[in-house]
Parts: sequence; C-alpha cells; structure tokens
Amino acid sequence: DDPSYSKIYGAYASTMNHYVRQGLKYESDLQYDILSGNVRPWNYDQFTNRYVSVSNDVESALRKNEHLQFFVACGYHDLATPHLAIRHSIDHLQIHPSLRKNFRTEFYDGGHMMYTNLPSLKKLQLDLAKFFKESDGVE
Repeated sequence: DDPSYSKIYGAYASTMNHYVRQGLKYESDLQYDILSGNVRPWNYDQFTNRYVSVSNDVESALRKNEHLQFFVACGYHDLATPHLAIRHSIDHLQIHPSLRKNFRTEFYDGGHMMYTNLPSLKKLQLDLAKFFKESDGVE
C-alpha cells in the first residue's frame, strides 16, 4: 500500500467516473480500477534482483530515429524515480554526443505525480507546450 496513492485515489476515481458517465455518456456497473492488478497485471520478471531500467530501449530508439525527442518531468521529492537517478541514466546513455540535445529535463516541486501540486501543474503545462512547439519545429 502506497500512502501517496491513497491520498488521490478518491479524487481520481470520482473524476474518471464522472467523465465516463457524464462526458462520454457510458453507463456500466463495472468498477473503475486505478493502477490495479485487475486491469493488466504488471510483470517485472525480466528485472528480478535488479533495478528496472529502460536505458537500452532509449538507446535503441535513438539509433533508429535520431530526431526522437524526450521530455523528462522530475519531481524533486520523488522517491519512486529520483530525479538524480534519472539524470544519471540520461548522462550514461551509450549514444552519440550530438543526441544529448534530444532530452529536455524539467524539475517540479512535488513527487512522482508533481501535477497534484497546482503550481507544478501550471509549470508542467507551460513546459510541455513549449516542448511540443519546439519539437515540432514550429517557431
């Protein structure tokens, strides 16, 4: 049980239920599960006795598409994916030095879900809008 999860569970579930029923006009008696093993059981077998890492996948993707852009949003107080660990991973990717410019990292007050902090949500929105605009080549 994750204490940070229990704080937002009710708000997320009720918002989604309202959206599905009122916005999409979909009615069902099925329970809406958030991050539940009932939806898609998570499987970490390939990472048994080691940390989860996607560095090899990122390296491979960049080799296939050198125009691929990454936006990395880091919460200063994130204990699940610490911002310094992410920075370390990016700095140690086995990629051509010219591809380092393909990463944009921004930092926010808050944890893993920094968007639950209203000022961080506003900053994230601005940062993402700028990232999309710049990544699309739109001036």
